[in-house]
Amino acid sequence: MQPKSSKEAGAFRNTWLILLTYIIFILIVFFFSGQAHWILFVFVFLILVIFSSMLFWQEYVLPDLNISDHLFLAKNILINQFTRTSLILSIKNGEIEGDYLLLKNKPEIKILNIDYKSAVLIEDASNQSFLLLNGVHVFNKNPKIAGVFFLGIRNFQIGPRDRNDLGPKYSNESLAEYHFRKNSAERTRTNLFSGGLVYPSFSIFYRIAPSGEEKKDRKLFQRIYEKLSSGDSDLVSSDRLDEFIILQILKKWNSHCENKNQEEILAGFPDPFELSLLNEFSIYSRISLNKIY
Repeated sequence: MQPKSSKEAGAFRNTWLILLTYIIFILIVFFFSGQAHWILFVFVFLILVIFSSMLFWQEYVLPDLNISDHLFLAKNILINQFTRTSLILSIKNGEIEGDYLLLKNKPEIKILNIDYKSAVLIEDASNQSFLLLNGVHVFNKNPKIAGVFFLGIRNFQIGPRDRNDLGPKYSNESLAEYHFRKNSAERTRTNLFSGGLVYPSFSIFYRIAPSGEEKKDRKLFQRIYEKLSSGDSDLVSSDRLDEFIILQILKKWNSHCENKNQEEILAGFPDPFELSLLNEFSIYSRISLNKIY
């Protein structure tokens, strides 16, 4: 089934294609009827109508922007529609839409559209950091995105989902799918003191809990960014925070399992448990040991 957003985008493109065809037909009629001067009138009329409509709806949706920002936004929306550039970036559920994270040379950004479940930490040319919450943000200069964060409850699982995850390749499973399943299941592989192997499965729930005070929250997200940024990529995303939490869980688990057999591990390991390091960053978590395979 085709996603709703894809259907809406397709319907929008079809509408524009029909309208463009109709306009071209009118221009051709004017040209061959010897009234070419009307072509200029049509172009001017279309530009005025498009800009007026965009400014009307922008003022309705974004009343806090001044007229210069509205004009700047309208211009970049039109450029983005025709050139498909990344001048406008949308942030939804703590993730940047498109392939921005995969690009080595990041494109210029003029507008950030952030939903209510996301927060974005940016840096200007003087390395001054700013925290942006939901809304449309217009920039005169190209900012650097330092971190993108999800403000809702995030959950995931590590280790095998069931015993079949540790089994051989399925007949209807591709080689890539098999390796992904196998590697995911074996992330929690643990060597016991007795010489055996176990594969624990963990469920993780966490959320970042900002205070609602702008200065405190900017410092909070800046601390998270400084903790998670690295030389490979200094853009901190939700996936990087997930990976950081996984490493802390495995560190705690391996430390607890040292020189213990399986019975001692189960008897002494807390369930559920929290990570004190996360509490220092106002990240509330609940982690459960589901089962050991």
